[in-house]
Amino acid sequence: MAIGIPVNIGTAQGTTATVVITTSATANVGDLILVATVMNGMGASAVIDSAGNTYTQDKTGTNSVILRVWRTIVTTQLVSGGTITITGSLGFQLTTTASLTTGITSPPLDVAGTAATGTSATPSGSVTTLNAVDLIIGVVGYGSSATLTPVGAPWTELTGNEVSSANVHWAYQIVAATSTYTYNPVISSGVNWVDYVLSYKATASGGTPQLMLLGVGI
Repeated sequence: MAIGIPVNIGTAQGTTATVVITTSATANVGDLILVATVMNGMGASAVIDSAGNTYTQDKTGTNSVILRVWRTIVTTQLVSGGTITITGSLGFQLTTTASLTTGITSPPLDVAGTAATGTSATPSGSVTTLNAVDLIIGVVGYGSSATLTPVGAPWTELTGNEVSSANVHWAYQIVAATSTYTYNPVISSGVNWVDYVLSYKATASGGTPQLMLLGVGI
């Protein structure tokens, strides 16, 4: 099965102890769901969904904001209109977005690149892949006073992955060769940021990747 194109499946935000995404598409058994969380408090501590799928944290980085990426390979179908619940910290802004992908193997993670942090207007993170056919995800979380200019080709922005005051941004590539891939968008002003790149492996049948992705931000 080829890797599928990432599709956003929901957004949510709040300052309560939990924030809930209501999904806009069905995630079938074997699909990959990714969830990114950005908070200026303790950070998200758990992700669960209404079907009972288990989420694993693949990456975390801290620089005033706390950026984390969670994922699951679906073992029980999560129907459209189901929920994904993120546990945060009461009184701290947590904003979420969600996506889904097909054609990713289990376990899905190839390499999680080193978390890059800084305060400049030019965040940059990278990953060096081990598997040839991968879905590459670039994600940056940054301070609330700034806006972001997308990288452009060969990156594709994940449409629908941002909401008001949600300073988390995703982009993706589908690749067919091992290499080093860098995600370096431009931020309008120098604010605290965390930037990293992760790669997820295609199924053994390979081909062009297809994904669904979840993001969370402040």
